[in-house]
Amino acid sequence: MVSVNFIESPVAEAGTGGNWCGPDFQLSAIPSIGMGLWTQTGGPGTAIFNPSADVSDARVTVDINGIYEFTWTENNALCVDQDSVEVTFLDNLLVDVGTDDDVCGSVYDLSALPQDVPGIWSASYGPGMASFAPSEAASDSRVTVDVSGEYMFRWEAALGICTGADSLIINFHTPPVANAGPDQVLEFEFSTYLEASLLSADVAAVNAAGRWNLLSGSGQIENPGDPLSLVSGLQLGENVFQWTLSSNYCPDVSDQVTITVNDVQTYTVITPNNDGLNDYLVFPGVENLLGCEIVIFNRWGVEVYRNEDYQNNWDGRDHRDRDLIADTYYYILRIPPDRVIKNFVEIRRSP
Repeated sequence: MVSVNFIESPVAEAGTGGNWCGPDFQLSAIPSIGMGLWTQTGGPGTAIFNPSADVSDARVTVDINGIYEFTWTENNALCVDQDSVEVTFLDNLLVDVGTDDDVCGSVYDLSALPQDVPGIWSASYGPGMASFAPSEAASDSRVTVDVSGEYMFRWEAALGICTGADSLIINFHTPPVANAGPDQVLEFEFSTYLEASLLSADVAAVNAAGRWNLLSGSGQIENPGDPLSLVSGLQLGENVFQWTLSSNYCPDVSDQVTITVNDVQTYTVITPNNDGLNDYLVFPGVENLLGCEIVIFNRWGVEVYRNEDYQNNWDGRDHRDRDLIADTYYYILRIPPDRVIKNFVEIRRSP
C-alpha cells in the first residue's frame, strides 16, 4: 500500500503595477490559498511594506525613485507559486503659490511654481466673482475681484500622470478715500471747525488713521488726528489744510480744503425803515468779536453815537435813541487788537 497526499497548488496573482508619483504605492495581490509574502526583487533603493509584507494589499514605500519589482509568493505546504509586479516611482509634482496676503484694491498678481508646468487657477471661495488675465491657465495670471473680502485661489498642475496643487488666501481691502470736507468762507472770523468725513467700516478694516496739516496760510489745529478738529489763528485770505489717511495695506491718500477769511466789509448806505433791508450798519463778522468800538460823527464833527461793544445794531439813531436826519455821517470802527476802519455812511429815509 502507498499513501499519497494531494495538495492544492496556490495560484499567485500580484495585481497591477505601473507608473506612480511619489514614494508610496498600494499593492493589490489577489490571495488564493496558503500563506502569501511580498518581497522586493528589484529596484535602486529599499522598500518597506506596511503594515507588513504578508498583507496582500500592503502599501509599499521606497526611499529612492526608479523602477522596482515586487514579488508575491504563496506557499501551501509543499506547493509554491510566485507572481511579480513592476512599479515605476516618479517624483511628486510639488507646487508652490506663495503665502497668504492682504492687498489694497481689487487686483492681485498671482504666481505659481514651477512656471513651466501646465495648470489652471480657480477661486475656491470668496464673496464675489474673480476673473483671471490673460487666462486662468497662466501661472502668473492677474486676478481681479468685483467685491472686497477674503478669497482662496487654487493652482492645479499636471505633468504626465503626476499632479500637484496649492492654495493661498488673499484678503482684498477697499481703498480708503480721503474727504477733507467742503471749502469754507468766513466773514472776518479766524477760527472754525474742520469737516473731514469720518472713517467708514471698510476703511476702518485696514486700520486707517487720518491727520491734518497746514499747507498754506496760517492756523493752529487743536487735534490733528480729529477729522472735526477746531482750527484757530486763521489769517485773512486763503488758508489751505490737507487731510491724509494712512493705512496698513494701502498707500496714503489726501484731500485738501480751503478756508477763506474775508476782511471786514464796509457799507456806505443804510435805510432804517424796518423793511428788513439795510436797516442797520452791518460789518459781517464783527458780531462774533468782543470789544469792537464804533464812534459816529455828523458832518460838523459832533459825536452822535458811541458803542464800545458793537453788535451790528446801529439803525440811524443818536445816543439818546432819536432818529438822525437823512445825511452823510463819518464813523470810526476799532477792532481789537489794533485794527481801525474809517469811512462814511449815508442815512436815507423814505419821504
